[in-house]
Amino acid sequence: MTTNIRFIGSLALVLAFGAAAACGGDGPPTQPQTGTVAGKVSNGAAGLAGVSVSIAGGGSATTDAGGNFSISGVATGAHSVAIVMPAGFITTNAGEGASKGVTVSGGQTATVNFALTRGVLVSATSNVFTPQVVTVPPGATVRWVGVTGTHTVTPTNPGQPGAWASANLPAGAVFEHTFGTTGTFDYLCIPHQAMGMTGTVTVGG
Repeated sequence: MTTNIRFIGSLALVLAFGAAAACGGDGPPTQPQTGTVAGKVSNGAAGLAGVSVSIAGGGSATTDAGGNFSISGVATGAHSVAIVMPAGFITTNAGEGASKGVTVSGGQTATVNFALTRGVLVSATSNVFTPQVVTVPPGATVRWVGVTGTHTVTPTNPGQPGAWASANLPAGAVFEHTFGTTGTFDYLCIPHQAMGMTGTVTVGG
């Protein structure tokens, strides 16, 4: 009788241990370690197709006909999402660049959108505008960025239809003008005019 009692007691312990293991003895379920980054590259309401999008060490994609992209299997944490700027476009917001930060959570989709507009960037450094000559379609924006030194963006013919008022452009400043009138617009930097710091914008050429 004693032997049977011990056996039944041992069996009870085994069953109890198995029940505990079945109720979570292996710990909490493992959380996903990757997520997805998706978004859209657009010009106004229209999506831009064929734009390259990449995440450093996290994959890449190309926007579809609607401007949409999706990159899966991205490790959780903070990442930088970058696009290759299409020719003839700049960011709609002067304060934004071709890359944005994003935080990816396991099993979730993080959204990053890029809004672009027709235009071109011109940098002002030392005593030169780069590029010195640009051609844009009507409605496009030229954005001048002061990199070094103190400059102006001054129309040679301020009375020309479609011209702008002279603007100061110190280092770190941004000035932009949207051209709605076709023609050729010459401009200069007053402090560096004698050094040949001039530029030309051709609209509709």
